[in-house]
Amino acid sequence: MRNGLVFSIYLLLLVGCFGDLSFQNLGKPPPDYYRLWGKQGETEFDIKKRLFECGWEGGGYIEKNTGALVYMCMERAGYYVQSVNGKKKQSSNPWCYHWPDLPACQPGAEIPTPSVERRLNSRYCRIRTSFQACFKNSMIARTEWCESLEYPYARLGVNWPDRQACLDAEKKIATERCETRNYNKPPPECLP
Repeated sequence: MRNGLVFSIYLLLLVGCFGDLSFQNLGKPPPDYYRLWGKQGETEFDIKKRLFECGWEGGGYIEKNTGALVYMCMERAGYYVQSVNGKKKQSSNPWCYHWPDLPACQPGAEIPTPSVERRLNSRYCRIRTSFQACFKNSMIARTEWCESLEYPYARLGVNWPDRQACLDAEKKIATERCETRNYNKPPPECLP
């Protein structure tokens, strides 16, 4: 019992010595992707716009090859990944380090340059400037969800006798969520 207590205290002290694992960071979500980047004289808003211009879609998941291309585009535009304390972090492209066989990591790969048109036509901006785009995007995941279920499906107050009942309910939810957006006033990163 005593050895376990001593080991636990030692382990807690050891974990507290590491910057990223210190008690102040435990339980916090990881920072938004745009907050990991920096460039002298650029605001977070400027960085966010540039990421969209390089092909970032604004979500949590990014396809590996796309991630590598966005990373290289940002580096070519003079941006760098910051360390925890906000200073420039010297490192190689983590995408190509971990997945060297990606097409983006091959010699002669075409690296995108920042494009305002790419930003304005990104999925992120399309779903924030058009009800139809928002609804279509929302229904893709909802349709996959309904197709994955076995019917009849009854759980948590939901009773769907068949796939169509599921789709009808999910369509209502998607409509309600997309109707709450103000398409006449899109987020500033989606303006020219």
